[in-house]
Amino acid sequence: MYFLFKVVLFLTLCSCMGENKNLERIEGSEAGDCSDEADNDLDGLFDCDDDGCAGSPACDEVDTDTNLEESCPVFEFASMVSGTSIGLEGVWGTSDDNVYAVGHDGLILHYDGVSWSEMESSQSEHLLSIWGSGPNDIWVGGKESALTHYDGNTWSSMDGAIPTQVIDIWGSSASNVYQVGWEWTVKQLSNGVWSDVSLGISKPNTEANQLLGIFGFSTDDIYVVGVGGSIVHFDGIAWSSAITEVSSHIHKIWGVDPADIFAAGENSLILHYDGLNWTSMNVDIVGNFWAIQGIDSDNVYAVGHVSNTEGVIAHYDGYEWSEITTISTTRLNDIWIDPQGKTAFVVGLDGTILQGRCSF
Repeated sequence: MYFLFKVVLFLTLCSCMGENKNLERIEGSEAGDCSDEADNDLDGLFDCDDDGCAGSPACDEVDTDTNLEESCPVFEFASMVSGTSIGLEGVWGTSDDNVYAVGHDGLILHYDGVSWSEMESSQSEHLLSIWGSGPNDIWVGGKESALTHYDGNTWSSMDGAIPTQVIDIWGSSASNVYQVGWEWTVKQLSNGVWSDVSLGISKPNTEANQLLGIFGFSTDDIYVVGVGGSIVHFDGIAWSSAITEVSSHIHKIWGVDPADIFAAGENSLILHYDGLNWTSMNVDIVGNFWAIQGIDSDNVYAVGHVSNTEGVIAHYDGYEWSEITTISTTRLNDIWIDPQGKTAFVVGLDGTILQGRCSF
């Protein structure tokens, strides 16, 4: 009996000594501790979550801001073979190998990642704008009330266009699409039917008879811009005019989020909205900007022209706007950047298409 007591006592002491040894051990004191997915010091914390692994190479944070796989600091632009000399007005896509460009005489081009080819179009008028919710739901608008839709197989002319000109199209989804254009007109597609939208506000001046651009973040956060410095906003309940203190025409609008929005127009005009106020940005570049889009708040592009024979691309790096030297010698009308932020496409007169790629 005495011998059995000594055995139990010995095993108990060994167990306690083992526990004390584990409690005294520091995570990260031995090679591999901080990456073996084990709680080596039995304190409930694993690997890099344990203070003992602080400073370990295995726990160094990855700086995603400098990860070249995740960012594109600036695009380098080069000409693409479009196969046409017809003027192009709008560009949009779903990816860098599924891009559409529209232009004069009902022209619709498609890029498959290798080359541009002409598609069979249902229109003969000048096409000005393009937007889609996906590869099987694309809308194109233009002059003479041109309105056409692509279902993934065929382009079909549609009823319900704005009188005279459909200048821009945008939607929050396939079931909620807007077109803006001539005579201060907005139309909305809802449940498959286009209907007039009453803005409920007066034109800011007698010249303001065109709405030129539309962009939004959701069904209850939409902006429309136009001639005479017009900016109107929809909050889900009512439309209201924004105070900009500018009279130059505003052609297009784009934003990162509701408190970080850019609008571009004639006479080198670029406005910024911080969630409270619209302010004119300092742009030391001569030109009229027809479109604006970016990747984030410190990587934004505006395209336009000095004259019909001289295009211009401006880039904003979060601090200042600067001109990007291009080989284009014609007016540039629109820009689209793929969702990954790796490739940009710019279209203009004379069949001009530029492709922008990361410069690293």
